Amino acid sequence: MLSKRLKTIAEMVKTPSVIDVGCDHGLLDIYLAKEYHKTCLACDISEKALQQAEKNVVKYQVQDLVKTKCTDGLTGIVVKKEDTVVLSGMGTHTIIKILEGRSDIERCIVSSHKDVPLLRRWMTKAGYQITEETYVIEKNILYVILAFERNEVQYEEIDYEVGPFLKKDPTYVSMLLEKEEALLEKVTDLKRKEEIQKKIEQFKKQEQ
Repeated sequence: MLSKRLKTIAEMVKTPSVIDVGCDHGLLDIYLAKEYHKTCLACDISEKALQQAEKNVVKYQVQDLVKTKCTDGLTGIVVKKEDTVVLSGMGTHTIIKILEGRSDIERCIVSSHKDVPLLRRWMTKAGYQITEETYVIEKNILYVILAFERNEVQYEEIDYEVGPFLKKDPTYVSMLLEKEEALLEKVTDLKRKEEIQKKIEQFKKQEQ
């Protein structure tokens, strides 16, 4: 059964074809092929993971729609206009490393569980606009899922920290606030304390 996170990513895909980076066992690609008739390229750096993905593709009889490729990130892959690049199950720094220098990506869906404000800042600087964002909690981990499309935009500080869409979600803002308040109690460095306090004030304003 597909996880809630992968199902959410699948629902955000608006193009006929997908390049799934870090596909693991290809479950997202199989779901996209079966449920939405999408063409998928399932990529992973792990040959072992890809072998399992290939077995799953045959098992669910979607060989005509799902192809696999063993590669590091997007190395050796040509991204077409009608492709959505999906990057999930990896950290923000890895995502940035994969996307750096790629001017051929029109749209991508990214799922990260840490350094999300950094991701928003970097993507905006690289010429992307956030078109959709949501979150899921899986195994007690909060994952933020963002859809980006090429467009030059400027955001306010709160949009980078919380998100232009998620800032309107009181439950999400409340979760961020709790996390920062818990962190404030543990931190001893004065400069770091000031930074956290500033964030808390921002989030509290958003709650009002």
